[in-house]
Amino acid sequence: QFKLTNDTIFVTIDVSDLYTMVPQKGGLEAIRKMLEILKVKQIAGIPIETILEMAQFVLENNYFFYDGVYYRQSRGGAMGSPFTLTFANVYMYFFERPIHKTIVSIKKGLYYRYIDDTIIACRAAETQVQAWLLHWNRMDNDNIKLTGSIGKEAQFLDVNIKNNSGHLVTSVFHKPSHEPYYLPFSSIHAFHIKRNIPFGALIRAIGYSSTYMLYMKERAYNQMALFLNGYRDEFIEKQFNRAFEKFDIPSLTEANYDHSRTKVLKAFFESTNNPLNIAQIDYEKTMLFHFTYTEGMDKFASHFHRLWRMCFTDTPLGDITPIVGYRNTPNLQQSLVQKKPCKQLLK
Repeated sequence: QFKLTNDTIFVTIDVSDLYTMVPQKGGLEAIRKMLEILKVKQIAGIPIETILEMAQFVLENNYFFYDGVYYRQSRGGAMGSPFTLTFANVYMYFFERPIHKTIVSIKKGLYYRYIDDTIIACRAAETQVQAWLLHWNRMDNDNIKLTGSIGKEAQFLDVNIKNNSGHLVTSVFHKPSHEPYYLPFSSIHAFHIKRNIPFGALIRAIGYSSTYMLYMKERAYNQMALFLNGYRDEFIEKQFNRAFEKFDIPSLTEANYDHSRTKVLKAFFESTNNPLNIAQIDYEKTMLFHFTYTEGMDKFASHFHRLWRMCFTDTPLGDITPIVGYRNTPNLQQSLVQKKPCKQLLK
């Protein structure tokens, strides 16, 4: 069992250009191997051989257009494709098995990976870790290139992790290039989106900050960043208090911080790990409506539901539950980015 001690070090590893470096043939073989290990013969009635053929077709038919010429991607998968994520993850799973064994089974450390970012915690000399990195880079040197950072302090995703004389200290990590930018309050977006920004920021501050002082520092940072983006102090405080109410915390003080933080973390992990908490939609009894959100539509959904009840209560549609969703208004990015060639080039 892993235990943090004074000589525990952290190693963070990044895979360079993972999505575009995974060999297509090797990735497909990894998927086949994974399905064999899991003893999966078919998915949703589709045989595995058919799924692998479709996967191969997807990988070998990614094209992009640049400067009047079409190119076909011959290595890796398309950025942004949901399949590329699974494809790369399965390939990395088999690549990292020897590394996982070294860290977890032999060194009794911790090993976690999120797509192309990995963190390791173990008791080892820096020279030994550097030797490991050299060896790991030779395991698949044509495809997987690892770059590592070693020390008593590490940044993994958006968390700063520090070994302070055998005590774990964590806080929110902001990249040096980070700008204090949030969705401007004046932007034309649904009101619930703006409400959830300070709400989520406070929950993240509590979850990531291992001490009360670190929490207060991150809270002050969020308040200032939100203020600079047009959020009023009263609005920010109201959403912060909404977060306290959700987790039944009267107020956070230095005396009750550890207990309150444990309560927040426990509730958060229970909600994210319980599949029953994922909303299930019965499409036989539900109808979805999407509207482009414009200024003045804050109460549109409630008005829509009221009109629905007035018009359809005694009709066959009375048993249908409407769900109102919003589309964002066209923005500058949509106007400037051309996602595919014009129709003349496609002929």
